[in-house]
Amino acid sequence: MRKALPRFFISSLLILGLSSCGGGSDSRVEVLGTAVQQDATADEGLARFNALRASLGLPQLARVSLLDHAAQTHSDYQARNNTITHHQEAGKLGYQPGWENLQGRITGSGYALTAPYAIGEVISRTRNRSGAYAADELVTAIYHRFGVFEPMFTRAGVGAATSGSGDTYFTANFVSPDLREGIGRTSIVVFPMDGQQDVRRNFFSDQEVPDPVPSKNEVGYPVSVHADIAYIPPGATSARLLVLDVNTFTIRARGGSPLPVQPLWRSVDELTPRSAAAIVPLDVLQPSTTYDVEFAGTLSERIPSTGETLNPVPVSRSWSFTTGP
Repeated sequence: MRKALPRFFISSLLILGLSSCGGGSDSRVEVLGTAVQQDATADEGLARFNALRASLGLPQLARVSLLDHAAQTHSDYQARNNTITHHQEAGKLGYQPGWENLQGRITGSGYALTAPYAIGEVISRTRNRSGAYAADELVTAIYHRFGVFEPMFTRAGVGAATSGSGDTYFTANFVSPDLREGIGRTSIVVFPMDGQQDVRRNFFSDQEVPDPVPSKNEVGYPVSVHADIAYIPPGATSARLLVLDVNTFTIRARGGSPLPVQPLWRSVDELTPRSAAAIVPLDVLQPSTTYDVEFAGTLSERIPSTGETLNPVPVSRSWSFTTGP
């Protein structure tokens, strides 16, 4: 079982633009002030994300050099200023005008965003330079998992840099260029996966900001359901949001009663995307134990301009996974 280690995750960003608006060895190590670029960390992190997405049946993230530039320069900015943030401030080391937010960094790197699109960013700060470690920790941090496993994302850029104090900042930027790729209007994926073995037992929620379980630090491993963030009807050019409403979401050790959980879905938690849901067991999961999960809900379309919700479709999944020792 994982112990509490020095790591930190700043709130995941997931942004929709629905209308037009302006593992290998290091190939290079570049010293940037107090930051040292870590190419292997970035490479391994993206490879781990894609391996997990492939296991879920999600589209692979194609690496784009312009998005790499946006992610790397932001990792450099964080390492040089010894801060973890989605924003950049004038006067700080590495700041560039217009790069204050994610959209500015992506377009400032030369990547064109044409509506409708979605963009996202996840960031970790750890003392471990393994990109696979950073990726797994971001998947454990549930608000960040929503971004990593967004089915619509098909493009990515990654970057990593280590500060003079020894903290490694791993940044991943994701893009869905036209909201037409994903898993489909009525499909969902779940994590941990059905039949998955050696699942981690715990999560230290205080190390994620915002904290998904404010009342407790060490809790059980989060369980989640993911749908496409949006839907474009055939022949249409404008996107509709997909809304996942939850009727039932439970977890229990096989043969036992449902566990007490922290529910995370939009009607009870405004930070959860409308197209996803999760439960976080309030107690650490038992070792070498099979857990059964039940989910039932509906997927509906929402017209952004009016808020009208239409075409609800029932969705449900029953699955199991087994924890590690």
